[in-house]
Amino acid sequence: MKTCIYCGEENDESEFSDEHIWPDALGGDALPNFWRTDDVCRKCNSLSGLYVDGAFIKGWAGGAERATGALEYLPVNDPGRAVLPLNYIGKLPDPNIPVDEVAEYWAGPCGANVFHFRPADEGDRWATYASGDPRKMKKAATAGRAYIALTSSDSFWVLASLASFRAHFKKATLFVTNASIPPEWTAFKKPDPGDPVQARDVSVLSTMIDAGRNGKATRLDVVVQIDSDSRLLAKLGLAVGYKTFGARFLATDYAKTLRSAFREPDLEKRRLLPVRGNGYLQGPLPPRGIGEILKWPGAWVLIVNRVDDLSIFR
Repeated sequence: MKTCIYCGEENDESEFSDEHIWPDALGGDALPNFWRTDDVCRKCNSLSGLYVDGAFIKGWAGGAERATGALEYLPVNDPGRAVLPLNYIGKLPDPNIPVDEVAEYWAGPCGANVFHFRPADEGDRWATYASGDPRKMKKAATAGRAYIALTSSDSFWVLASLASFRAHFKKATLFVTNASIPPEWTAFKKPDPGDPVQARDVSVLSTMIDAGRNGKATRLDVVVQIDSDSRLLAKLGLAVGYKTFGARFLATDYAKTLRSAFREPDLEKRRLLPVRGNGYLQGPLPPRGIGEILKWPGAWVLIVNRVDDLSIFR
């Protein structure tokens, strides 16, 4: 039997799985073993990946950060390895889009226009997630249709744009609208004007592209979760405390507070919990200016402050 560090419940060892404390999607797989643990039950691992890590990774702010930061490491001599994150811009309010579907606009490498048509989600749970419910993106039947309109004829940017496009929409049907497709590029299709669904999709994206060419403003809808980092930071505090101090940390009142913050989905209830530290969007960390000194372009920096006048083991 083992005790899960995230929920505090005891379960059989077979109910536990490998957990990336720092999310794999943010580079966690390249970190040392300190940032992984097998002391998390499968239920909490799934909760973390879908609702805690996922809320930050799939949110507008987290996506923009990755899309911008990745440019710092662009392999300019190898377009096949130039797979960049796409930048989620928002949902299109075009009246031609069926009520049971959503159309999203993404900015690809070198300004490529990317459009994703997918089934609408039920309720507001996934409103802040780019591409909606991430579970649906893993299934071909619900991953939708994705189109890319290239903006550069340079061979490097063509290959980099298509590679990034394919990597992002792994299960969706992929269309290239304004470039010839070599026979070996079997992952991509040309839109079929005789197909009513594809013809409607092309009409929607053409309206958007034409507006940009003519300098006309286009409204996009985006929902931003302002505290998308708070549950993630509570999880990090709980896991780092455990990895640093061992099981005795989990018995402290503060660990219980972090556990509550990690598991609480309601923002107002979570704000009432006395969690120490500053979040991603909450201004500079003390001492003032340290974030500017330690920042690393294209990477995430976690700053842990030692508080000498506070003991959690009293």
